[in-house]
Amino acid sequence: WLRGVAFSGFGWNSLGVSQYRSPVLIQIADFTGVAGVSFLLLFAGQIGFLTVVRLIREMRDRRLMRPHLDFTLAMALVMITVLYGIARLTPRPDEKTVPVRTLIVQLATPIDLPVTRETLEKIYEDYHDLTSAFCGLGGGVDLVVWPESALPGQFYQRGLQERIDLTLAQGNFHLLTGGDIHEMGTGEDYNCLILMHRRAIEGQIHRKRHLVPFGEYIPLRESFPLFAWVTGSMVPSDFSAGTNSEPLRMEDSPVSLIPLICFEDTMGELARDFVRPEPQIIVNGTNGAWFWESANMEQHLANAIFRAVELRRPMVRAANTGVSCFIDQRGRLIDQGGIDRIEDPDTGSTFTRGTLTQTLDVPLAGEITFYAAHGELFGKLCGVSALLVLAGGWLRRKAAR
Repeated sequence: WLRGVAFSGFGWNSLGVSQYRSPVLIQIADFTGVAGVSFLLLFAGQIGFLTVVRLIREMRDRRLMRPHLDFTLAMALVMITVLYGIARLTPRPDEKTVPVRTLIVQLATPIDLPVTRETLEKIYEDYHDLTSAFCGLGGGVDLVVWPESALPGQFYQRGLQERIDLTLAQGNFHLLTGGDIHEMGTGEDYNCLILMHRRAIEGQIHRKRHLVPFGEYIPLRESFPLFAWVTGSMVPSDFSAGTNSEPLRMEDSPVSLIPLICFEDTMGELARDFVRPEPQIIVNGTNGAWFWESANMEQHLANAIFRAVELRRPMVRAANTGVSCFIDQRGRLIDQGGIDRIEDPDTGSTFTRGTLTQTLDVPLAGEITFYAAHGELFGKLCGVSALLVLAGGWLRRKAAR
């Protein structure tokens, strides 16, 4: 928990994340967050080890074997977790949902692609063509998602907005895309997700709240000029952080979107700020091209899965490169005909361009989970308990002297 908040926070790959492929075990995250899964693994593992050690000692010393209440408690916690997981994974036939037909477009633009007029034109055309191929078919889609930084250049450029309007004219759908915005009045730059319907100029803008140190800004740039000079080539200028936690709202639909940019979908405390008692979809636009073909992509997915469970909302992940997929509110990748992500059919690599469609059944009730209401309360209580135990031990040793 401390690592997730200190120095701007990077709560990545905690122990509980290792269970992202175990749906039964991770359902408790809607109460405890990932910290509860980590606790269960540590507690059950430690008690199991100590129980074996004690049994060996009792057999060696030929003592009467005594009941081990801590082992009973650990097994009870495991059983409660499993039974709760089974209950939450059981479909509820009476649950009312709103269908949202969704399209993800992944272009796999290389991070080192030369920025020329020709390459920019090609990027615009490819996004338009891949989107139009689906939106013009019978019924079309309700929501199209392009990834973080999908469109090079500033969103307020007139030429760019005219191109987006051409894409929007292909059907009656909402387009959510990543883009950079320079605000003339303040001179500040923002990494954004923009939700548009019919006209780009009328789009709703969400400004990224949690910036990446040394990726989107240089910490203490103004306070230490020498430090800024050494690192300035990495990030010539800083992005500014947004402060708004209002979801983006689709027109003519009760569904709203929880916008998370880049690795914000690894942060439960941030994501829960957007929760409202209404049908919602978590949407993550990210660009994993910075990490090339590394394990980062699968790790990012593993961390993101827990946001769907914690908040009980389905998730759409649109990556430039990485894992573009749909996740249901129980933390399972939605599989359609054996395909659960955009990938090369021959190699299985996710570093490829393509599209993926799915009709998301969004719960109409908009459940407010314990985690959504209270955040990392379980992790904080564990921390306080540990401090109290340490303080008690210190006081006992002091008194014994």
